[in-house]
Amino acid sequence: MRNFLLVLMAVWALVACGRKEPPQAWIDKGEPYMENLELISAGPSKKMMVTLAGGEGGVGYQLERAEMDPYCQCPTAWSPYHEEVPQRKNQGKALERILRFEISGHYYLYRVRAMDALGRLGAWSQTLKQEAP
Repeated sequence: MRNFLLVLMAVWALVACGRKEPPQAWIDKGEPYMENLELISAGPSKKMMVTLAGGEGGVGYQLERAEMDPYCQCPTAWSPYHEEVPQRKNQGKALERILRFEISGHYYLYRVRAMDALGRLGAWSQTLKQEAP
């Protein structure tokens, strides 16, 4: 009886555990990156247009914002501002976001980076700032 139970447990372990499909080929498209990033004037604001590429399982982006310190004219700590969730439909598509660089006398800087569904992050862009008039 004991041998029968051991054989039954061994068969159950082999049949019940693990994947039930053949392994899938892994095609690594590399880290996500921004193909194109541009700012277009839109009244007092600017429209950010970013095109994402690379990555695996869909791409998105992270946008961070820092306030300019009025005394030292240097940026404060960066904080998360907006995150576009990684999706397959974002691949190669121009994504738009309106950015305000001045709100009630406070000036802001922005930076953006690409990310994919696996959690891999691309490099930060150059700092996006308001040009002097």
